[in-house]
Amino acid sequence: MMTEKTYINREIISLFDYTNNSGAKASLNALFDRAGLTRDHVMARQVLLRAFVEQWDILEDLRYQRYDFEEVHRFTTTLKHYYGEEGPDRFFLMFSKDKHRLKASCAQTVLFFDRLYKQYFEKIEQVKFPGAFQSCPERICTFLSGTETAQLAMAVSRGTALSIHDISGLLKWLLKKDASHELEHFWQSLFEFEAIWSVAKGIKTRNFVFPVFTQEVLLLEQFYHPMLKNPVRNDFSTRNNVMLLTGPNMAGKSTVLKSVTICVLLAHLGLAVPAQRCEVPFYDEFLISINVTDDIQSGYSHFMQEIMNLKTIMQQAVKGKKCFAVFDELFCGTNIDDAIDITCSTVKGLSQQKGSLFMVSTHLYQLDDLLPSDSFEAYQLEAMIEEGMPRHTYVLKRGWSRLKFGKLLFEKEGLDRLLNGIPG
Repeated sequence: MMTEKTYINREIISLFDYTNNSGAKASLNALFDRAGLTRDHVMARQVLLRAFVEQWDILEDLRYQRYDFEEVHRFTTTLKHYYGEEGPDRFFLMFSKDKHRLKASCAQTVLFFDRLYKQYFEKIEQVKFPGAFQSCPERICTFLSGTETAQLAMAVSRGTALSIHDISGLLKWLLKKDASHELEHFWQSLFEFEAIWSVAKGIKTRNFVFPVFTQEVLLLEQFYHPMLKNPVRNDFSTRNNVMLLTGPNMAGKSTVLKSVTICVLLAHLGLAVPAQRCEVPFYDEFLISINVTDDIQSGYSHFMQEIMNLKTIMQQAVKGKKCFAVFDELFCGTNIDDAIDITCSTVKGLSQQKGSLFMVSTHLYQLDDLLPSDSFEAYQLEAMIEEGMPRHTYVLKRGWSRLKFGKLLFEKEGLDRLLNGIPG
């Protein structure tokens, strides 16, 4: 099973990753973990990101040299290890063999802090951010605007070397900030701010749209898979809580399921989605069953893993949870007779779980004749045969596909001849 977390981590985070340091990247990754997120948290994050996007002309120009950041972060966060909580006295500094290295690190630190403030955070102090996030840039500005670094940075910019007195004062100031945890809070606030800024940049760069949460209907207009170079954009809306997706081999069924999944999951993280319009119910539980494989550790076969995936989500659904679940080629791990029989039972049962949405792709064209028409909604991916060869448009349409390309592709590749001993 592909869980929502591994799916998002593997395919999506890179679309929003404009971070310039490992701390900000860790904060960014944390934004894609739904653990503990309530609807209020999701809505608050969406409001915050909207504020960033709407004021992007002011907030856009966050930049600094990564090398400078790494050196300054390492220097400021390891001071106590080298010099204790009180810092070195002037006599020590005067005769220290590391005096020149220390002087260079101090100069680099005051310039980094000063530039970060004057070139960015001072300019955005007039921006009002929603909710508790306002304290994040305020902590950054309070730390960076201290006269201790500003005065020294001015001297360094003029080409004046820092004196022993300057270095001693700066070290004591940094160690004091470290002891009071202000230094730690500053770095964490910077990481948090940059992570949100990074997501906002991803949204602006790709023109993603913020979703609207509704009660029952999932509606997507012009949605697409954001990892594809030239994706086909499709429309999709639900009238039933079970959607069966059909189409011949290579029609794009898995891509469509992934595309819808991306929109739903990003919406539930408070982010914008790759679509022109998105209306989505707020679901409680998720299961993404794509590319199912045998589970060697538990001893489950492919088919048993499918059974356990279905059981997992159904246990939540019968408790009254609103579930969003995706099954790609459900029960393809067993024989066709059993697959048809238990898929019919599954669809009939899933259709009773109101408020949930279950998306199932299948090659079992017989289901259309066996299932009650009101138990599912049928979608297909358009395909046709032209000049003896399959052609796919990857356009999602309502209805049921009975096209089969397997034998055609088999013969076109000459396998029937090769298997009869005739050279291809």
